[in-house]
Amino acid sequence: CLLPAVRALQLLLAAGSLGTVTASDPTSEQVEAGNVAPGQRLTFTLDEVSATADRIRSVIGNILEVTVESVTATNAVSAPAVATSAAAATATEVTLWRIEADIAAGCALPAARALQILLALGEVGSVRDSSPTIEAIEGGKVTPEQPVVVLLAAASGRDEVTTAAQRVIERILEVQFGSVEVAEAEDLLANATVPSTVPTPSAPVAVAPSAVAAPVVPAAPTPPAVPSIAPTREAPAAKAPEHTDAPHAPRMIRIDVERLDALMNLVGELVIDRTRLARISAKLAAHSNDPVLAEELTETSRHLARISDDLQDEVMRSRMLPIESVFSKFPRLVRDLAQKVDKKIDFIVEGKDTELDRSVAEQIGDPIIHLLRNSIDHGVEPGADRLRVGKNEAGQVRLAARHEENQIVIDVEDDGRGINAEFIKQKAVSKGIITAEAAARMSQREALELIFASGFSTAEQISDISGRGVGMDIVRTNVERLNGTITVETEIGQGTRFTVRLPLTLAIIRALLINVGGQTYAVPLTSVVEALRIERDKLRSVNGREAIELRGQVLPLLRLREIFESFSHDKPTTVTEVPERPDRQF
Repeated sequence: CLLPAVRALQLLLAAGSLGTVTASDPTSEQVEAGNVAPGQRLTFTLDEVSATADRIRSVIGNILEVTVESVTATNAVSAPAVATSAAAATATEVTLWRIEADIAAGCALPAARALQILLALGEVGSVRDSSPTIEAIEGGKVTPEQPVVVLLAAASGRDEVTTAAQRVIERILEVQFGSVEVAEAEDLLANATVPSTVPTPSAPVAVAPSAVAAPVVPAAPTPPAVPSIAPTREAPAAKAPEHTDAPHAPRMIRIDVERLDALMNLVGELVIDRTRLARISAKLAAHSNDPVLAEELTETSRHLARISDDLQDEVMRSRMLPIESVFSKFPRLVRDLAQKVDKKIDFIVEGKDTELDRSVAEQIGDPIIHLLRNSIDHGVEPGADRLRVGKNEAGQVRLAARHEENQIVIDVEDDGRGINAEFIKQKAVSKGIITAEAAARMSQREALELIFASGFSTAEQISDISGRGVGMDIVRTNVERLNGTITVETEIGQGTRFTVRLPLTLAIIRALLINVGGQTYAVPLTSVVEALRIERDKLRSVNGREAIELRGQVLPLLRLREIFESFSHDKPTTVTEVPERPDRQF
């Protein structure tokens, strides 16, 4: 057996479904520590057995023999007694709780984390079932996107179970506590057939201090069949059923990211050739003496364009993933930061199902972290200050994602004190970032842009959260590296909102086609702010150079023909040939 400790854990959990485990050898602590060897005999003492030994052997592998014997208190496995009071001896109820936890998106060992969750929750109550099952966990069939749902029996109330579950789960790296709810009928896992509350007898029971099966309460005299963590099947009397797979093949397969990248590159080459073919067909239609042949080529070119567009869309969808994979790590981050700065934060996350390209998702995490740190440390006021101005003591920080056209928009918003533009100017002058004269000429929007300057910070003291002069400039640098933009809106006393706009993917860049000197050039749309048509009588001369006046601002005018011609004298220029578009020519 390659995983004896896992088999021992399965036996502990399975035994807990057959009755009440009052003692075990090895103990659950030894099982959790992995102190179990192949060939070792495991002994469990139960108050009552509600199923046959064959049931255990049929659902757990690597078990050589299972025997069930009736024992007396004198020859049972020794177990430390638990002191009980008169109150404990009264009738109690065990409630089944549905506990959910999330594994971090970048977790390298999700199956190990899922197993740790089961072991940790064993400290809170009796694990009755889980999704994924113990077989799936043992087989490594666990993905970070899949939440871990555990059906737990415990005699405590909601608050006690929530506090205890959150405490043990947060000790696990790369795991985030989700929620605790009473298990409804439709929420019960595949083999959980027990009711939401199970009455227990009044007799006190000695329970082993188990990290997996404790605290466990005795079952009713005629208990309902409670499943183990591993799914079970009732075997016919003659022969246990063979394992059968699902009738349908799995619909999901894993593909190496490098293959998706290679496929995207091939699609890109196809799109380029499609464009060239369209150009050739247009020329042939204009000069060919065979209109039928030209029309056939044009129709084929159009059909190829439709197919390549569909293929490109499908490849793009295969690269998309929910932004939840990025957002899942932020609740714990916000909670830790709030504790460090001694503030109460109500963290709201919206749009977790919004999809974006994995290449963008891999790089957007750090900018969002800086924005959240800024909102918590600088934006949200201390609780006493908020109460003084009539706000709730807990500050609200909102992280939201949505699609707008061909962009993904991410908002980081707080209801804090807002940003004082005059204070920003004073700080920038004191740090030597701008002069006092320049500050006096600045508008409010220009002053707000100073928070993105390198080395700028409003913190009075340097800490591990702020005051080091890094943060917002890193945010803008990383966002612009992704061909995105970031803007800030603020209102004194009401709060601040940072808006990050990013392309859905970095694999495809939409472009504006322009014609200069008989050549067609493609300008990325992410670099285009506005397209204008300027009349010749609007041109002005400033210091011997052409300029235009646009909404009260004087902008220099650069002629691309002169720039490209002077550049071509220095070294050859490679021009991408694309179909001419009369509506986009200068």
